[in-house]
Amino acid sequence: MEAACGMQLAQVWENMDLNDRKSIIEDRIGIEKRLVSVSFSLYGSLYFIQDSFAGCKSAEITTNIAASGRDDVKRKFVAGPIALREFWEKERSQMPFDRGPSWVYKYASSTARAPGYMKPSEAQRSPREHTQLLNK
Repeated sequence: MEAACGMQLAQVWENMDLNDRKSIIEDRIGIEKRLVSVSFSLYGSLYFIQDSFAGCKSAEITTNIAASGRDDVKRKFVAGPIALREFWEKERSQMPFDRGPSWVYKYASSTARAPGYMKPSEAQRSPREHTQLLNK
């Protein structure tokens, strides 16, 4: 990782004007809204294409966005293994399991198409039935 220039927000936050704080929070919320509104075809973490390595796959957006945005993502990013610390700590770092990006395609399937899938009965889906069982 590269160090970013500037000052840490925590160092200046207490001395900032309330309107400046509000503006920063609103900006961050706007960025997070845009990030969570996008869905990808693969499970894993995003990497810059210039930092890609064996096993990375093209990052494709499945959300309905402008073609220019979709092409921009394809040109700049790839999907690779999940980078969450929990997947790499202690003995998990030695475990031989697939951390992505293709895990979903290998092991998951839609329950609607899975063989032997049984749709739950109305009673199984009823909150009232569940509440009655809890009260017994």
